Amino acid sequence: MDLGNFFLKSFSSIFIIIAPFLALRIFISLTAAEKEEIKNEIAFKSVMVAAIFLLLFIAFGNNILNLFGISEEALKISGGLILFVFSLQFILCPENYDNRSKKINDRNEIYVFPLGIPVIAGPGAMTYIIMLSNEAKNIHFMATITLALSLVCALFFTYVILILGDYIFEKLGNKWISILQKISGIILAAISIQIIMNGLNKI
Repeated sequence: MDLGNFFLKSFSSIFIIIAPFLALRIFISLTAAEKEEIKNEIAFKSVMVAAIFLLLFIAFGNNILNLFGISEEALKISGGLILFVFSLQFILCPENYDNRSKKINDRNEIYVFPLGIPVIAGPGAMTYIIMLSNEAKNIHFMATITLALSLVCALFFTYVILILGDYIFEKLGNKWISILQKISGIILAAISIQIIMNGLNKI
């Protein structure tokens, strides 16, 4: 796989796994009483927290695998299963995220928890980043940088969606936001099944 195709694959899949429309619903519910400038600041800080966290996984993902002696096949199968579970949550019960977000009492650090982690940089994103990092080392020495760039781009578009949240909700409404979220879940389910199949084929 060349770097261009790897970038497109990484960007599109990371963007779907981050689930920006799910993040948008939670972001709006947590910042409904805030002024626009405060909302924009929270959105920026949330994305920055997620970026730093996930970039660390790109940098040290292979070290984590080596430390615990995890094979590529085991990573793909377990990671695919985790992503599949998250895809089902996106499709069947997205309201669980909204309900949990309403229980957050400390509004001063919501850009760290729950927005930065685990809404944007959730377990699914962490797992997939490690898998892509492991794949990058087998492509080209520039592939890791390409992966980091694709992550930054995906997070940038997530940031744009968050700061335009009120406008998006006004134009689309909660119904269409939910539909887009479920479509993302279906695509994520397909990606996760393919990852599992790739892992099984190498056993």
